[in-house]
Amino acid sequence: MPTIDFNKRDFEELMGIDVSAREIQNYFLAVKGEVDGFEDDTIKLDVKDSNRPDLWSVEGVARELRAHIGFDKGIPKYNFKKSDYVVNVEGVEEVRPRAAYAIAKNVKITDALLRSLIQIQEKICGSYGKKRKDVAIGIFDLDKVHGKKLIYFGADKTTTFIPLGFDKKLTLEQILKEHPKGKEYGFLLQGSKKYPLLVDEKQEVLSMPPIINSEGSGKVEVTTKNLFLDVTGFDQDVVNTALLILCTALADRGATIEQVELIYKRENKKILTPYIEERSIEFDKKKIFEYFEPLTDQQVTDLLERKRYRVEIKKDRIKCYYLNYRQDILHPVDVIEDLIISADFNKIKVENLKIQTIGKLLDKTEWQTLVREAALGLGLQEVMTFTLTSKEKQYKKLFKEGQPVEIANPMSENISIFREFIFPEHLELLSRNQHISYPQNIYEVGQTLSTDKKDVFEKTKLCVTLCYNKVSFTDIQKLLFSLLENIGAKDIKLKTNNLSWFIGGRSAIVTFKIDGKEKQGFIGEINPKVLEQFNLEMPCAIFEIEVDKK
Repeated sequence: MPTIDFNKRDFEELMGIDVSAREIQNYFLAVKGEVDGFEDDTIKLDVKDSNRPDLWSVEGVARELRAHIGFDKGIPKYNFKKSDYVVNVEGVEEVRPRAAYAIAKNVKITDALLRSLIQIQEKICGSYGKKRKDVAIGIFDLDKVHGKKLIYFGADKTTTFIPLGFDKKLTLEQILKEHPKGKEYGFLLQGSKKYPLLVDEKQEVLSMPPIINSEGSGKVEVTTKNLFLDVTGFDQDVVNTALLILCTALADRGATIEQVELIYKRENKKILTPYIEERSIEFDKKKIFEYFEPLTDQQVTDLLERKRYRVEIKKDRIKCYYLNYRQDILHPVDVIEDLIISADFNKIKVENLKIQTIGKLLDKTEWQTLVREAALGLGLQEVMTFTLTSKEKQYKKLFKEGQPVEIANPMSENISIFREFIFPEHLELLSRNQHISYPQNIYEVGQTLSTDKKDVFEKTKLCVTLCYNKVSFTDIQKLLFSLLENIGAKDIKLKTNNLSWFIGGRSAIVTFKIDGKEKQGFIGEINPKVLEQFNLEMPCAIFEIEVDKK
C-alpha cells in the first residue's frame, strides 16, 4: 500500500486547522490511513487504499478530510482556463501514443511543495502508472520553455540533449545506457525504432518520456513560479487522471491551472487537457440498507457530501455526482462504502454468526492445485496476470478477429474486456522483464471467457510459456506431454493447424481426455511478427490448454 510522508504544519495549513498530536491517528481513519510514524513533525501515513491515487499526496488527503469534518462539503470547485499553449503529437503511435499537458501559474514553490511534487510523481508513476509504463510525469519550469507551440514526436536515436543531472549532451541511445534513469527504465523503450521526445519552438528538449527530463527546463527550484506539466502513456483517460490529480493538488495550494490543446495529427483530433468533469452513478436507495442501518434522505445526503459527492434523491433513487479524478467508482457498492466510512464504520454493530459450517477445499480447487504442482515440478515459475485486458492485446497484436466478453462503460481501454487467451498476457509480462536473465519459463492456471454472441463460456486454462534464445517446438512439446501424463490425461493427440499467432508449420491443436471428457488447446512457436507487436526480441513457445475437470 502507498506510504506518504509530509510535514504536520504543512498539513495543518492545507486543512485550515491545528491538529493535536493525540488526534493525528483519528483524523486519517476517514481516508483509510494509518500513521506509521510521527517524528520531528513529519507524519508518515500508510494509505490502505490502492484504488485512490488522488489520496496519495498531502493535498489529496487534506481535501478529503476538510469535507469529512464539514469544512468544505460536496464536489470541490476548480476553474481551469484555456491557455495559448498547443502541443502537436505525431510519430509516437507505436511507442508512447497518449499525452496530457497543463500549465500551473503563480505557484508558491516551498520545500514542502517540492517534496510533495516529487512524492506525487513517485507514487503515481510507480503504482498507478505501473513503474512508468502506463504513466510517466514530467514537471518543467515554464519560464524556460521557448514559445507556446510544442511538439511531442518520435525522434531519431542520434538526437542529443543534456539530461537532468548531467553537464554534457548525450544521444538518446547513450542516455539509456549511461544515465541512471535510462538504465532503470530503458526497457520500456526496448525495440522502439523511434524514441519519444518533447521539444519547444526552438527545438530545445524538455524531456524524453518516460526516462528523464532535460537539465534546462526540467530543473524545478524554489525560485520557479510557473510550471509546465507533462504526462505520457497509452490510455487517454489514464494519463488525464494522473494529470488531474497533479493539477488539483497544485490548485489546492493556490496555483492557477490552465489547459493545453493537444493535436493528434494522425487522427486529426484536438482535445484540451486536463479535462475535468462531473460523472454520476445512480442506484436504488434500498441498496444502502443491505449493508447499513436505515437512514433518512438528509442523513444520506450529508454523509455522502462529506465524501465529496453531490447528491440528488428522488423517491427511491439516489444519484451521486463526483469529479473524474475518482477513477475507482465502478459500482454502487463503492459509493456505499464511502457512506459507511463517513458514518464511521467502527460503529457498525457486530452480529454473531448464526450458522455452523465446516470448511473444506472445493474439488475444483484441489484439482487446480494438482495442475499447479505438476507445472511447478517441471521447473516452471508461476505467474498471475489480470483477467481484464484490452482488445489490442487479445486480438489486434495477434492479427486475428475476436468476439470478446466486453465490459459496459469501461473506465479504460486497458481493462475493457475479459481475456479469451492467457498467453498474450504472458507476452506482455515478458516484454516488461527483458532486463532479467534468461531463460524465463512461466506458467499460469486461470480463468478465461469466450462467447458465440448467444452464450458466455468460462474455462479454466493452463498456459505455459518458454522464453529463451533457442526455444523450439520440440521443447514445448516435451513439457506438454510430461505435464499431461502427470495429471492423468489420456488419448493425447496433436493435429497440425496454422493459427495466426504461430510460425507456419510449427503449431498444432492439442486434444486429450481427462476423466473421459475431451479437452483441447493449442501449442506452437510464437510468430516473430507477434513478438514484434509486444516489443519482444527473444523467441517464445507456448501451449494453452483447458484443464476444467467437468
